[in-house]
Amino acid sequence: MIPSSRFVLEKYFSKNSGNLELVLNIVNDFASSGALSGIRQRQISFYPLPDLNDQMKDLFKYSNIFLLPLVFVIYGAVRLIKRK
Repeated sequence: MIPSSRFVLEKYFSKNSGNLELVLNIVNDFASSGALSGIRQRQISFYPLPDLNDQMKDLFKYSNIFLLPLVFVIYGAVRLIKRK
């Protein structure tokens, strides 16, 4: 029995608490209708993003803002050229 939904909040997740493993096992059990319930989560590893300087943050930010729309524009242009 889980008395509260607060145990899944980020501030309660730590390397020593089993909250994340419990949530993943419950979701796994519901998703697989119990077929995978015998297999338990063995280890959760947190890999935080490395600290970047401001120049690198700006580079990633603006490349994500402009690069993805540019890829779609190029794809659409190629499709239009092929259609004609």
